[in-house]
Amino acid sequence: MRDDFHRGIVEGMSCGVLTSDTEGRILTVNELARQILEIDGTVEGRSCGEVLQHHARLWEVMRGSFGLSTLPSRAELELRTRDDRGRTIGFSISRIRGSDGAELGLALFFKDLTQVEKQEEQERLRDRLVVLGEMAAQMAHEIRNPIASIDVTAQLVRRRLISAGASAEPVDRISREVGRIERTIASCLEYVRPVSLTLRPQSLPRLLEQALEEARRHEKAGGVLLELDCGSGLDPFPCDGPMLRQVFYNLLLNSIEAMGGKGRVRLRAWAAESSGAGAVIDEACVNGASGAGTAVCLAPRAPNGESYAFIQVSDTGPGIPEALRDRVFLPFYTTKTKGTGIGLAMARKIAELHRGVIDVSSKPGEGTTFTIKLPFAGV
Repeated sequence: MRDDFHRGIVEGMSCGVLTSDTEGRILTVNELARQILEIDGTVEGRSCGEVLQHHARLWEVMRGSFGLSTLPSRAELELRTRDDRGRTIGFSISRIRGSDGAELGLALFFKDLTQVEKQEEQERLRDRLVVLGEMAAQMAHEIRNPIASIDVTAQLVRRRLISAGASAEPVDRISREVGRIERTIASCLEYVRPVSLTLRPQSLPRLLEQALEEARRHEKAGGVLLELDCGSGLDPFPCDGPMLRQVFYNLLLNSIEAMGGKGRVRLRAWAAESSGAGAVIDEACVNGASGAGTAVCLAPRAPNGESYAFIQVSDTGPGIPEALRDRVFLPFYTTKTKGTGIGLAMARKIAELHRGVIDVSSKPGEGTTFTIKLPFAGV
C-alpha cells in the first residue's frame, strides 16, 4: 500500500523523475521521464550509463554530481532525440539520504523546455526583425531617391537617342537594372517587415485549391502537370488564410521554375497525430494516389496527442545538391537567373509564425519535396 502511494506521487508529478542509487543503477523512472528521454521497456535495476547511452551528457552530469557538494539546480541541457532533432530540458538534481543521513542516491527532476525555447527564440527574432525593418526602410528610402533620378534621366536620354535615330539599347539596359534594384528593395522590405497574424478558422483544402489555381495561371506552368491530393479533417483550421495561401503558392512556383516549366508537381495534405514516437500517418496516404482529381488520403486524428496538418509539395525536377540544401531558406539566396531569393525564406517565416516547421528533402535527378507541419492548436 505504501509503495503504491509513493509510486502514485512520482507518476503524478508534472515533471520527469529519474532516481538512481550510488552505484548508478536506476531505481525509479516515471512515465513522463520515459517520454522525454525516449526510454522503452523495463529499466529499473539497470545501469544509467546503459539506459542513457543516447544522452551521454546527461549521464555525465548525473555521475559527476555524486562528488559535488552543490548539486545542479535549474540548469539546462540539450538532448538529441531519435529523429535527430534537438530537445532542451531544464533540470535539478537532489541527493537522496536515508534516516541516518547516509547518501543513498540521486534524484533527477526535469522538464521539456523545447517549446518554451522556441517561443523565446521567436520573440527574439521578432525584436530583431523590427529593428532590421526600421533600418531597411531608411536604407530603402535613401537608395530609392537616387535610383528614381537615374530612371528619369535614362528615360530622357532614351527619347533623345530615338529622336536622333540612334540605338537606345544601352539606356534600356540601365532601365532594366534599375527595375531589378527596385524589385530587390521591395523584396527586402517585405521580408523584414514585422508580420502580425490574423487567425480565423479556415478551410485548408480551399486554400490549397486557390494556390494551385493561381499557380496554373503562371506563364511557366503550361507544360507542368499539377495534382492535388487532399482529404477530410483539415478544416476548420486556425490560421492566417492569405499568408498560408502565399506560402503554398511560393512552394508551387518554386517547383515550376525549378523544372523549367516541364514535369509534374504534386500537392498533398493530410492530418496526423504527433507524439513522442512520431506522427501516425495512414498508409494509403503515404503511398498516395495517382491521377487527376481529389484523393482522400487522411489518417483520422487520434484522441490523444497533438494534431498536425501536413502539407507536401513534390516535384520531378533536377533536385537540390546536398551542399546547397541548408541554404535554400536563407533570404536573398537563389540559384535562378531571375528572382530575389525571398520566396522560400518568407515561406519558412510564415510557417514558424504559425508554430509550424518546414523541411526539404531532395536527391539530384529525382526531384525535391517540401513538407510543412502545422499544429491544429494554432498559435
